[in-house]
Amino acid sequence: PYYVMHAAGSQRISKAAKAKKGKGELSTADQIKVFSQLVAALYALHSEGWGHNDLHGGNVVLEGSKLSLIDFGSVRTYSTSKTEGSKRDGNRLWEHTAKLAKCGKSSLWKKKANNEVLQQHANSLKECLRNKWSVDGAFISALDTVLQADIGGEQNQHMTELFQNKFVQDHLPDLDNQFQWLAAETCQPIKGSIA
Repeated sequence: PYYVMHAAGSQRISKAAKAKKGKGELSTADQIKVFSQLVAALYALHSEGWGHNDLHGGNVVLEGSKLSLIDFGSVRTYSTSKTEGSKRDGNRLWEHTAKLAKCGKSSLWKKKANNEVLQQHANSLKECLRNKWSVDGAFISALDTVLQADIGGEQNQHMTELFQNKFVQDHLPDLDNQFQWLAAETCQPIKGSIA
């Protein structure tokens, strides 16, 4: 017997973030769309009581500008999720955001940095996003809540505030019903499913 799964995405987010003009570089609109999907994915996980804990550049994949999370082998309950280091979901969101927007090293989350350096990097990221993505004050405030929680190692990573922000909501793609859940009592697809 075989179990065939759909391929989640052909490009790692880390590779997409490094791409140059004419060689797969994401447009500004697509950078924002990918960011918004990553926020939505983390919000969905966290609001259901889970943390991913392994969002390195190979576990966030893209097909064009459509994002998927893969490799849930390090998932933990949200209350026991990592609160510091590279396993913290919020720290990886910070890292991927800075790289997607091409904000430079001074905007990246740094593993061994002290709080003062992290604050400088957070400020640099916010300024970069103001300039490159034309974000408003409400977005910066919501993002700063996440960044401050990252710096302080808070258990609450504040994805709800960021997800509910108008900027994020305005840049999410249309709902994709391509892989809907099948009805539990049957192998027959439910209405609207293409399975």
